[in-house]
Amino acid sequence: DNQYLFILSPPFSGSTLLNQIISSSKHVSCNNTIGLREGQHLPIVKDILFTKDRWDPKKEINWTYIHKIWKKYWVKSKSIFLEKSPPNICRAKHIEDEFKPAKFICLVRNPYAQAEGSLRRYKRSAKEAAELSLSYLKYQKENLEELKNVCLIKYETLTEETNDLKDKLIEFLPYLSDININ
Repeated sequence: DNQYLFILSPPFSGSTLLNQIISSSKHVSCNNTIGLREGQHLPIVKDILFTKDRWDPKKEINWTYIHKIWKKYWVKSKSIFLEKSPPNICRAKHIEDEFKPAKFICLVRNPYAQAEGSLRRYKRSAKEAAELSLSYLKYQKENLEELKNVCLIKYETLTEETNDLKDKLIEFLPYLSDININ
């Protein structure tokens, strides 16, 4: 009776913070609780998912194999299995086909702020950072239109309207009623 929960988020958009908030529930097991908290960094999986072509939406991934590996990291007694790896936003439909039942949180951030993080951390040009931000928004638009169980959360709600965030998360997934937003 486990529920899979995927945070779909571009880089520099609050996914690590959201992961930590959701993981504060006694009902949640995150498959990676170290560093950036991303399943793509786990042993074996990182050689498949954390590659130079990780943002290629056409990259062939054996999700059944990934599922088998991630299962080893989730605590089976928990109701919700949580995962967040930013490149998942460009292949969420494939994830939905493999992980059942699955719910998705699409996290978005003001594209100017998101691009600034890309400029500062990766020394990208303004044009490249803007194009990346737009591509992330296009992926999220597709995810919101195509996925069956999806919730949209804005970074600004995550950081400035935490009570609204908590209410929205609980409405989407009642098991999260005990999350700590502090």
